[in-house]
Amino acid sequence: MNRSSVRNNRCELLQLAIVLVVLFFYWVFCELTYFASMQPDGVKTVDDYWKRFGEPPHVYEIVKDDGTYYMVFGRLPPFWSVVVPSSPPTYVFDENGVFVDWCADKGDGPEEYNRSWPLGNRVEPAEFLARLKHQ
Repeated sequence: MNRSSVRNNRCELLQLAIVLVVLFFYWVFCELTYFASMQPDGVKTVDDYWKRFGEPPHVYEIVKDDGTYYMVFGRLPPFWSVVVPSSPPTYVFDENGVFVDWCADKGDGPEEYNRSWPLGNRVEPAEFLARLKHQ
């Protein structure tokens, strides 16, 4: 091997390393951005949820001994993101529209959360709002 081919190999390795580092930081950025965007900070009621996240794609009614609850599914990250959760975040509200609980990824969520909030019947978002006692 001559000096120019060694230099070319080093340059190619350096370029590959730079690309890999950039991709790694892009992935970290996407993870942090998505995690921050799904946090229920400031969400105390369904109205707060609607203002922060907009209309949810799915709502499920959960009937338990102590009342009726609604599990609202959030949105998955955008297609350009390298974040691939097993499911979107979920937010639970009671029949008065008060925020009760949430999970960042129900698919990989804690067993206790999934036992406490099993999916019930699907409800359209408009019907969900109509069923709330506070409205």
